[in-house]
Order: sequence, then structure tokens, then C-alpha cells
Amino acid sequence: MKAVWEEYYKYKGKDWMEMKKAEMDQAIRDGTLREWVEYRSEPNNFANYNVYSYYYLNDQAPSISWYSFERNDFEPVITYWHVNPAGMVTLAGIGVAGTIATLYVFKKTR
Repeated sequence: MKAVWEEYYKYKGKDWMEMKKAEMDQAIRDGTLREWVEYRSEPNNFANYNVYSYYYLNDQAPSISWYSFERNDFEPVITYWHVNPAGMVTLAGIGVAGTIATLYVFKKTR
């Protein structure tokens, strides 16, 4: 996991990561770390979560949970939507069945 998160660090760059770490450190001092991680990123932006995950994995941030995360529980959130392939197949099947039913009904009414 450290190798994966190291790629995130490189992708974002040292300056940006250090700027976000300074924000995180202030939230730690203020006692608002959980809020900073969970709510203070822009909508649909997991930047604070990702920064926290990187530094937590590297022993530079405390746990924010009532239970302790395992270090390998963290995966970067890079996309905003998770698409389950089985769900897509199901939706496609429903769409095809609906189209066939509509065409059948349309043909019968003509």
C-alpha cells in the first residue's frame, strides 16, 4: 500500500501535499481532524481523505476512528463512482427487455 500511496504523493506533488499536511496538522491541533477528513473537501473531492490516508499510512497522523484501521485497509479514492460490472449487466438486460416489450406492444397495437 505504501507504494500505491507514494504514487499518489508523486502525482499531487510535494508542495501540494505539504500544504494539505499543514491543513491537516492544524485540524489535529484544533481537535477537528475527523471533520477535516470527512467534510471539508470540496464536493465530490476526496483530497483530504487521500492526504490523511497517505500520512496515516506513514505514521504521521493519528487514527480518527473509534476502532483502529489496519494500515493496508486504505486504498486511494481516485474515481468518484464505483461501477459494479454485474450491476451494469443487470441494467443492460433490463433495458433490452424493456425495449423488446415496448416494440412488441407497439407492433400489437398497430
